[in-house]
Amino acid sequence: MRTKHLVARFIVSSFLAVSASLTPHFSQAQTTKPMSDSKHLLIIGASYAGNWGQPELPGYRITNKGVGGEESWQVAARFEADALALKPDVILIWGHINDITRSSPDKYDFVKQRAIKSYEEMLVKARAANIPVILATEITLPTALEWRDWVPAAVGWIRGKESYASRINREVKAINTALRQMAAKEKLQLLDLEKAVDDGSGGRKPDYAQADRSHVTSAGYTAITKYVRANLKS
Repeated sequence: MRTKHLVARFIVSSFLAVSASLTPHFSQAQTTKPMSDSKHLLIIGASYAGNWGQPELPGYRITNKGVGGEESWQVAARFEADALALKPDVILIWGHINDITRSSPDKYDFVKQRAIKSYEEMLVKARAANIPVILATEITLPTALEWRDWVPAAVGWIRGKESYASRINREVKAINTALRQMAAKEKLQLLDLEKAVDDGSGGRKPDYAQADRSHVTSAGYTAITKYVRANLKS
């Protein structure tokens, strides 16, 4: 009996010793687990960009520097302080609709050229800082009519007048075309958000616009996030 008791004690002691020797290695493996290799994506623009918040984009952690009401030249003016100074891995620039909505028609040509130059200016600064840029086309306004719009639209059509939304969209799309050409020429990644919310007739889907017919609904941001997830390159 004494021999069996000694053997049992030996087995238990050996088991505890082995367990103790393994525990430190297990703990070390947990504490030294590699940190996430996600990249830092900074979004800069106006309210459409700002209200997007911090979308969940696989492989990226998000900083959003959208400021409501800004035009592209104002975004460019704070680009160094609000974007480059944070040294992100990549910068997404989205937004120029305010350039058009805040301009009178007689100045459209000027503000379109200024917007394009603002994008070019930000691109040059980002390249000097060795930070890649992603360009985003601007989303359009909805053109589908609600019942209360039918009579004014009919009167305008009879008089040969273009609707406000169609006029704004035409100018926004002109800048979008320039951005597509810029992205192709400079070999930049482009997120074509205009197409992500398109209703099939050149305007934004009505469900993607708030009551002001401008700002984006949660459904609209869901569609945009889905599109970006499918098209954002690592």
